[in-house]
Amino acid sequence: MHFEPALPIGEAESFYGYIVGLFIAPRDGDEENPTAYAVFEYNGEESVYRVPDPEIFDILSKYLASNAYEAITSDTYSSKLYIKKENGQWSAELP
Repeated sequence: MHFEPALPIGEAESFYGYIVGLFIAPRDGDEENPTAYAVFEYNGEESVYRVPDPEIFDILSKYLASNAYEAITSDTYSSKLYIKKENGQWSAELP
């Protein structure tokens, strides 16, 4: 698989949209050093970001699971996220 270069999720608070996917892929063809990615959707457009560390990956995975449950049971999802890292701690919050 080949993926376009993706910007990392940043530490400054930013709006990313709805979390619709998380995946792991080889970094530039290097099977031994994979990179985690997050896929967000907002207004019909998808954006892919590199996930910088396991803490924010774990947080995002919980929101993704919630969105998946909502999409399966009600054909919609509601977890659009603002993400930031403050005092060494990641957070993802709903608006």
